[in-house]
Amino acid sequence: MNNSLRKLLGVMGIGLSRGPVWGALFATLVLIVRIFRAEDIDPREGLGVALGTGLFVGFVSGANFGIILSFAQNRESILDLAPIRVAIWGTAASAARPLLTAVDKSMIIILGPLGAVCASASVAIARRAELHESERPQLLRVIGYLLAKPLQVACASTFPTKG
Repeated sequence: MNNSLRKLLGVMGIGLSRGPVWGALFATLVLIVRIFRAEDIDPREGLGVALGTGLFVGFVSGANFGIILSFAQNRESILDLAPIRVAIWGTAASAARPLLTAVDKSMIIILGPLGAVCASASVAIARRAELHESERPQLLRVIGYLLAKPLQVACASTFPTKG
C-alpha cells in the first residue's frame, strides 16, 4: 500500500472517529433546546436530523483536520504535536465548511471552538495511549488505539509499526 493511500485511510479514520462524537453532541443540544425553548425547534428538526447532521459535519470536520494535519505536521510523531497548533488546525478544519459552502457563516462561532476541543482531545487521548499503552485497562487501550492509529497514519511519512 503506498504512502498516499495510507494517509487517506488515516484521514478517513479521523473523520469516522469524529462523526459519532459530533452526532451525539448535536442530538444532545436539540434535547436541551427542546426542554428549555421548545418553540425554537422546528418539528422537522428532531433527534434523527440532529444526529445525522452531526455525523456528517463531524466526519467532514475530522477529515478536514486529518488533511491539514497530514500536510502541516508531516513526519511528526503524535508526541511532537504542539497542543496550540493542534487546536488551531482543529478550528480551521471545522470553520472550512461554513466558509466554503452556503452554510450560515455564524456557525463558525460554534464549529470553530468545537473543532479545537475535539482536535485537542483526540490528540491528548492518542498521546496518552501511546505513552501509557501497557498500563491501561483493555477498553481504554482500544479507545486510545482507535484515536491514535489514524492520527499516526495521517502524520507519518511511513506507516507506523507500533500498536
